[in-house]
Amino acid sequence: MKIASWESISLDDIRKAYRKAKADCFFERSLPLAERFASYEMDLEENLSSLQCELVKGAVSEVLERDPLEFAVWGKVLKPSKSTSVSSDDACFDTEKINSLQFDQANGGTAKFRSVGLFAVETHIISALWLLTVGDRLDKLLSENAKGSRINRLPKKGSDSAGDIHAESLGTFEPYFLPYSEWRDRGLAAMRDEIEKGGRVTAITTDLTDFYQTVDPSYITSGEFRERYGLTYSRVETDLNRALISLMRRWNTKISEELNFEKVDPIGVPVGLMASKVLANVALIELDEIFETSIRPYYYGRYVDDIFIVFRSDGIDSLEGFWALLEQNSASIKKGAEKVKISISYHRPEFKIVDSKTKLFKLKGRAGRDTIDKIDDEIRSISSERRLLPSVDDLIEGRSSEALVLGDAPNSEPTSLMRAGGLTVKRLAWALKLRNIEYLNRLLPPDQWERERTNFFEFARVHLLNPNAILEHVDSIYRMFGVAVACRDWREAEKLLKTVLESFKAISHNKFISTKVDGFSCDHEAWLALEGTFLKALADAALKNIGFGNLCRTRSDQRSMQNVLMTAGLPLGEEELRRRFLSIYTSDWSTIPLKSRYPLTAMAAHVGRQMGRLSFDDVWDYDRRSFELGLFCIEASMSPYFREFIREPLEAEEALISKCVNSLRYPTRPFSPGEIYGLLPTTCGWTESRDGRPVWAKLVRLLRGSWVSDENLLSVSEAPMSGGSGPTRQMINREEKVVRLGISSYKTAGADWRLMAAGQPLVTAKRHKQISTMINMAIKADPKPTHLILPELALPHEWLSDVAAVLARSNISLISGVEYYHYPHRKVGSSAFMNLRSDDLGWPIWLSLFQHKSIPSPREGDELEKVYNLAWECPSLRKPIYVHGEFAFGTLICSELQNLSYRKNAQGNVDCLIVLSWNQDLATFSSLTEGAALDVHSYIAVVNNRAYGDSRVRAPAMKNFERDICRVKGGENDHMLVVELNPYDLRRFQSRYTRLTDPMDKFKARPEDFEIANYRRVIP
Repeated sequence: MKIASWESISLDDIRKAYRKAKADCFFERSLPLAERFASYEMDLEENLSSLQCELVKGAVSEVLERDPLEFAVWGKVLKPSKSTSVSSDDACFDTEKINSLQFDQANGGTAKFRSVGLFAVETHIISALWLLTVGDRLDKLLSENAKGSRINRLPKKGSDSAGDIHAESLGTFEPYFLPYSEWRDRGLAAMRDEIEKGGRVTAITTDLTDFYQTVDPSYITSGEFRERYGLTYSRVETDLNRALISLMRRWNTKISEELNFEKVDPIGVPVGLMASKVLANVALIELDEIFETSIRPYYYGRYVDDIFIVFRSDGIDSLEGFWALLEQNSASIKKGAEKVKISISYHRPEFKIVDSKTKLFKLKGRAGRDTIDKIDDEIRSISSERRLLPSVDDLIEGRSSEALVLGDAPNSEPTSLMRAGGLTVKRLAWALKLRNIEYLNRLLPPDQWERERTNFFEFARVHLLNPNAILEHVDSIYRMFGVAVACRDWREAEKLLKTVLESFKAISHNKFISTKVDGFSCDHEAWLALEGTFLKALADAALKNIGFGNLCRTRSDQRSMQNVLMTAGLPLGEEELRRRFLSIYTSDWSTIPLKSRYPLTAMAAHVGRQMGRLSFDDVWDYDRRSFELGLFCIEASMSPYFREFIREPLEAEEALISKCVNSLRYPTRPFSPGEIYGLLPTTCGWTESRDGRPVWAKLVRLLRGSWVSDENLLSVSEAPMSGGSGPTRQMINREEKVVRLGISSYKTAGADWRLMAAGQPLVTAKRHKQISTMINMAIKADPKPTHLILPELALPHEWLSDVAAVLARSNISLISGVEYYHYPHRKVGSSAFMNLRSDDLGWPIWLSLFQHKSIPSPREGDELEKVYNLAWECPSLRKPIYVHGEFAFGTLICSELQNLSYRKNAQGNVDCLIVLSWNQDLATFSSLTEGAALDVHSYIAVVNNRAYGDSRVRAPAMKNFERDICRVKGGENDHMLVVELNPYDLRRFQSRYTRLTDPMDKFKARPEDFEIANYRRVIP
């Protein structure tokens, strides 16, 4: 992004910067900034306009000088001051030592901390502006071997390389996980490849010491750096550079003064400011060039300050030999007694690598390959858990729990390639546990998993919050604390708080443990700062998780709640807590995403009605690149919805309604493209007279910032609809040719049906475990289904998004019946939910679609009316044909299979008719299924409740024994069969000119009035 002059900076430029700054700060979990951003958004447009006015005058330095430069201190690690030889005590494993510090006069330790900046919102906006201008240009200088903290870019047209900065995306940087995995996996792959060729390889893993604290940001303005890389700065860029460098110097000076340690120079880039990521990364360009050219490695990769090198072992048998080789080839490398000093020509301070952090591994032959395979297996055995749908049992069971209990001893030095590479199985396992408990908190009522949750908290207190381990995990404790608050586990929150403060006390009072912050010796001030940071983070976590329910589940929790709130510095009054939570929630900063307050089906019905009143031709003109674009459309459609759901807690609070609309413009967790489509299937889809996908693309670009170019809008083909004209959903799946249906045998009991009818969602731990088992069965299946099918009323609305997302990560589409949705005025309805992969916008996305059941079955309708006084509601009678790549199918719900018009409209248009069923009359339905296979002349996939069984896939096959491709009934456990279909065999047969058959034909003759749709016609 280019800004010609300060006078030309627009409000849209400021909005783009704010959008990025907000998302970046939200996903930096160590920054407790929720209330700061929520407060800023109370008068957001006024604040942004005021900032623009100042910047137009060129007053960027004055804006940054207002920042009070607050900071936090987080723990890093507690380590022995020196490595000690193995004593007889080390050969004895004693669980009592887990909770006690093993440091004495002979074997002291060091508690290491890092400082984190808690900057003002306007500082983060200026930082985002710098990233959009200067940072973008600097990041382009980095080679592909630099993997971490890279700016998110658009693909370059006609090339696999990265293009311009993605200025409209929410965040600034690429997601963490994929670049990190690529950095690690490519190194391991290079080792494996050379070993398999019969070679001998050496791997070096290391990292720079106190990296962020060594970076002097002023290097970007030095003449040598600018001349070397051909950089010239505009006036705006020069002012931004000067203002940020001055801010960082003032911040470093304040840190050293308040923590009472001396810095020779106030250098260093603060963690917590997004500009620091690029400044630190780019400072090492010359180091990358040294490693890439001096030893010509098979592989060189750098993830921020973690370095991974793979090269031929010839003549190098030790670390000393490795550094000696580099010294010969580069004057920038100097090996000392315990450190390696690296001089960068354009950067004044030297970077340092400590010998104790550098590991050399020599690998050859079968033993070397087995070592690499073992590393891969350990990582992937835990990573594979990430693909699955967690259940309550996973909190304290599984491979990740074993890794946490049986991993390396506290304070131990890295001894394996995997640890030396910077990723420990233990940390990966802990990250997975945190993800699982936050997931279950989102989906299950607290009383459904109280025992498992209590066990998890106890597990964490013993293994992760003890004095030896706490500094490594202190910045994730607030996530556990947030779950405890959300579930109203005030006693557990109090125990967590007590355990942490006791561990802090045990370390700080041990006279054999020294303290360092950012590599500088410190004293008691560091512990005071750490405790203050911890309590500030707890207050932030509590406010983000207060939620909408009662604060206490029982009277006995009242005292614990008051103790926790007082310790965290929060008010005890429920009204004030609720007000502060709502301020955070309506800014989309709370743990609960703003979009998830009500089921998607309800929102879709409301928003669809509102959108139907608007003319998109009048409000869309995205070429102007303005954030004003479409806001009329959004406000007109969404404000009534937001007003409706905040009416109960705060009636007539227009400021909060305005904040909700702001959070659509500046979200942290926006609607996915599939959810946008699901909200507006008619508007975003297409009919015989109108293609709505350009509108969909513009909504996706506006609400998500995802780039969609016009050339990525793929061509449309149409199929008829039952009941006349209407949109045909065509999801183009170009990669997947094969069709495998996951035919489930899944039970929902009669007692469960009665709860659904009574309007009591069945969101229990038992049911969640049942669903998890089925979903994970599909993910682990070999071969894996392309479409998992669950019976009628199988899933609650509250779990649809999460279940669908887990399956989508394994490239599995979901077709399932959904529990009753209760409409106003005592009306009820049910639907089929489909989450289908689509390439319509040019990249893989997943569409969330609902298809309503037309009328209840006679017995169902009778019981709903007489027992529950409910009338049936069906917003739409249409039954679309879904052309999902090269697989055309229709979906019906149970008794709808009896409707002749639905079957007639499917005839010739589908390869398979999928029927989601809850049916007890198996004999009648069996005959109906067999007849439908012949008159529709397609595969019929019926998935019935396991309580009654007879799930099957029926084909219009010529030979009797080939007609039931699969059929399942009975059993005490849920299970799934994978059935592979070949639609092209059926299409070729149906595309023949004549109806006459041969005994060798695979299928029975077509019905007399059968006409195959053009999009299904193939060469016979």
